[in-house]
Amino acid sequence: MKFAKDSEDYMAGTEINHSEFYGYVEFEETDYSKPVYVNTTYENCDEGNCTSVTETRTTYPYKKIGEGISMSSELALLRQQIFEIKECTALSDNFNKYQECITAA
Repeated sequence: MKFAKDSEDYMAGTEINHSEFYGYVEFEETDYSKPVYVNTTYENCDEGNCTSVTETRTTYPYKKIGEGISMSSELALLRQQIFEIKECTALSDNFNKYQECITAA
């Protein structure tokens, strides 16, 4: 249960600090803030009348590192916590020990 924290522990100012989570991961993702425009010009002929046509295609070749939480890791952590709470409360032989199990969560 040492990985369980209050929600305030996951904040860095007003932003979520993902690295504080047990299931923290980094991953590569497309950087949509840096589009590259590729122009392609070709001749379009219709009944002997030819015109030059330019098409612009937008690509996103750049990547950036994103961060987030592995939900399977977080789910495994929560299952472990539930197991530990159940085990602790089942072994409690008085109300004070039972309360310690609940407040430790």
